[in-house]
Amino acid sequence: MNQNTFPDLSEVKATTVTTEQASYYLGRKPATLRLYGRSAEAPIKPIRFGGRYLWRTADIKAIVGETA
Repeated sequence: MNQNTFPDLSEVKATTVTTEQASYYLGRKPATLRLYGRSAEAPIKPIRFGGRYLWRTADIKAIVGETA
């Protein structure tokens, strides 16, 4: 998915987003977030689902300073 097609974070109503979306909102590369998924001391923790990572929208909003 092209980054330009992601909605503003304030418009996201889903409880989780993909790694690509999370990387866009957090300003990190997808590979960095995948490393976070394997790290015990990462600033954000994903949910594992079918071998993929999903990221809680509320956690992302808290990190970037937006109300959930």
